[in-house]
Amino acid sequence: MADQEREINHEAARQNQVTTTNPTTTTKPMPGTIRKNSNGGYTVDVSMNGQRKTAKCRLKKDAEKKKSELIQSFRRSYEGKTSTSRIRLDMTIEEGQKLALDRHYKDMASYDSVQGGLNKIIYFYGKDFKLKDINSENFFEYTEDGLAQDILPSTLNKHRGYLVKVFSIALVYGKIRKEEIPILPPRLRDVKRPKRIFSKEEESFFINYWRKCGYEQLADLYQWSIDLCARWGEGQKLRSGDVDLKNGLVTFRQPKNKDTRTVAMTKRAIECIRPWVSNDKREHVWQGEGLKYHQLRRLIDQVKSDLGLEEDKALTWHSCRHTGATRIAQAGVSLSELMAFGGWKSLASVQCYLHLDTKKLSRCVAALEEAVK
Repeated sequence: MADQEREINHEAARQNQVTTTNPTTTTKPMPGTIRKNSNGGYTVDVSMNGQRKTAKCRLKKDAEKKKSELIQSFRRSYEGKTSTSRIRLDMTIEEGQKLALDRHYKDMASYDSVQGGLNKIIYFYGKDFKLKDINSENFFEYTEDGLAQDILPSTLNKHRGYLVKVFSIALVYGKIRKEEIPILPPRLRDVKRPKRIFSKEEESFFINYWRKCGYEQLADLYQWSIDLCARWGEGQKLRSGDVDLKNGLVTFRQPKNKDTRTVAMTKRAIECIRPWVSNDKREHVWQGEGLKYHQLRRLIDQVKSDLGLEEDKALTWHSCRHTGATRIAQAGVSLSELMAFGGWKSLASVQCYLHLDTKKLSRCVAALEEAVK
């Protein structure tokens, strides 16, 4: 908490220093001058905010009056601009991202990383979510959702730092009040958490709940995602041309790890996707209900509440992927095959799904004893 406040105060001081030393953002007009011309008469010269106005007068008293008029003109112009900017205290996260990237991170090596991290936050909250409406509770939910998607604690801590910077820059430019800046939860410890999967009973409850609510496509997508170990984003990108119903294949293009993969579908997955595949190969398959991720989260929270699992932050849509992978690993499929099927790039990513049966390890002991006879 103290670190966050120090960073905000430091950024405010830094930005204020820039403001006072940059002639294009000076808030007070430079003293105007009155200069006597060699051929008679006087020239008035007044500058403010990088702008300059001059006028010529025959008499000195007229020049004094003109100088006062020019200064007042500058003041009225400046006050008009500041009053307009202060009216807007409802900056969205997306607007805050743009302000931070333009005013602070421009030309910095970290620009792309910051943009990507803030894009994750916007994806979670929704691009129209107000900056001032972020609080410790919903940001805690963001970190829990990120951990459920296998985002490292260290990466989420960076995202937290980017958001703190957005708050500090928005404060400097009058887009948010200091009392509206939340105290975010502490930085995450680098501790691995177990994967949360859907039980058979929970899976049935989710499917039936969504069908009763009229979300037929969501119910089908849910089952299809479990059977394909698919991420939410992979389902949203899928086009009808990527689905081969005749041969029971689906192709994921440009997934998270960038490697396109084609895999076979289960019979259940084929029947779930069949009604939603269009003759137009360019049309997206799973966007009939137009749900964004932040809207999906609310629907999941409704189901969890009915199940009495509202405090189970680890149970998210990404649990579909964990559920499918766990079922495959428990069936004895090799980890290399699981990696290829689900699009994982490292063995470490899938080892967590392997639950060894210690009784089977007795074969290892028997083999060693046989070797030393």
